[in-house]
Amino acid sequence: MLTADQRRQAVGQQKKWRLGHSGNRCVRRPARHKNHVWTWDFLHDRSSDGRPLKWFTLLDEYTRACLALEVDRGMTAEAVQAVLAGGAGAWCGGTYP
Repeated sequence: MLTADQRRQAVGQQKKWRLGHSGNRCVRRPARHKNHVWTWDFLHDRSSDGRPLKWFTLLDEYTRACLALEVDRGMTAEAVQAVLAGGAGAWCGGTYP
């Protein structure tokens, strides 16, 4: 039995990615300049002794520059806010984009 991805591949179709539904459709727009759009992500890993690690990455979508890379055993919302607030002045000259 074929999976949905295998069936699409067999007939040459691509999966359509839609955001929201017809009533509230979102439109993705590309970043137009430096500091226009930032993206962040959390990565979870384990150290060699089996203890958890949480990585917080912050990237500029336009330049693909890494603005912050924080790692800790655990990260609270306050720690993330501190990284964002502390770095905004350095990356944007004191103002948010």
